Amino acid sequence: MPEQRPARSALWGTLAYLLAGLAWILVGDYLLLRPVLVATDNWWMQPLKGAFFVGVTALMLYILLRRTLERYARLRREADSAVDRMQLVIEGSNAALWSYRPVPGQIDVRTGDLFVSAEMKALVGLTPDEPLEGLDDWLALIHPEDVETTQAAWTECVVGGRDDFHATYRIRHRDGGWRWLDVRGRPSRDESKDEDYWNGMVWDITELRE
Repeated sequence: MPEQRPARSALWGTLAYLLAGLAWILVGDYLLLRPVLVATDNWWMQPLKGAFFVGVTALMLYILLRRTLERYARLRREADSAVDRMQLVIEGSNAALWSYRPVPGQIDVRTGDLFVSAEMKALVGLTPDEPLEGLDDWLALIHPEDVETTQAAWTECVVGGRDDFHATYRIRHRDGGWRWLDVRGRPSRDESKDEDYWNGMVWDITELRE
């Protein structure tokens, strides 16, 4: 469904408020209080004042809603544009994204939840649908000579409190060869879940190493 324009969305919201307000005035000030109001010469003034108040507030509501929705639409366009630019940068630099959530209080970093993007799986010849769960699965693909130093770097960051992760290692590709990867990341915090996690990028630097 196509996204409605801010002006149209604000107009529909304002009309709903306006109709509800006028209906309330008609029922409350006219039908319920009609015997009292009719006894006065200017009985129609009370509903008129109420209708005027609803009209003014409806106009203010329309302006506020339109400005808010226009600002939201602009921020959303800017966010989408930033994502598109980031995707182009990643694709052009032969890089991929990853995310890691450690288990609180757990010293063994292999038990953490590692999210591997489709681009990161492609670096080792895997398809996006193939499972790759946990840091332990990823470590199993790393060259035996590089596993210990890589795991030590993870432990130093997650358990030791270091605020940046950097490791360079060889990893087994599906074609049987080895690829050199340069992996970097920094910690973040999800306040809504009260959890710490890591975000980072990985580059294939095989050609550079060779």
